[in-house]
Amino acid sequence: MGDCDSDSSDEIPVAEQVIYQRRKALGFPKMTDSEMLQQSSKEKVLVAVGGCVFDVTAWINEHPGGPLVLQRNTGMDVTDMFNRVGHSDNAREKLAGFFVADLVETEEGQRAIAAAKTKQPPPEPPKVTARKMLPPL
Repeated sequence: MGDCDSDSSDEIPVAEQVIYQRRKALGFPKMTDSEMLQQSSKEKVLVAVGGCVFDVTAWINEHPGGPLVLQRNTGMDVTDMFNRVGHSDNAREKLAGFFVADLVETEEGQRAIAAAKTKQPPPEPPKVTARKMLPPL
């Protein structure tokens, strides 16, 4: 996906045209990275690709990579991952239909996202095994 601020529809991919049309219809909304992270959850899956925020909640059960790929990355900028996978034009057009806002990056949001990315699940408690008591000597 290209720059989310593109507003010309001549000679540009269908996905970019769809995003522009949605931006215009929605009144050119903006969302900070902090807002995206705060509003994201497993029930509301927001991701950023190419400077745009998309609500892919309705797509999670249809996503060819499975729902966990999207849920694990909710609230994140997944541009590199999206491009690395090599999504088709059809996938890009599908994503464009989920556009909700232009992404506005902030220092606070970048720190929060970095912290969320490094957040590890809590360690599992050690397993307690029953020990056989020996009789006193």
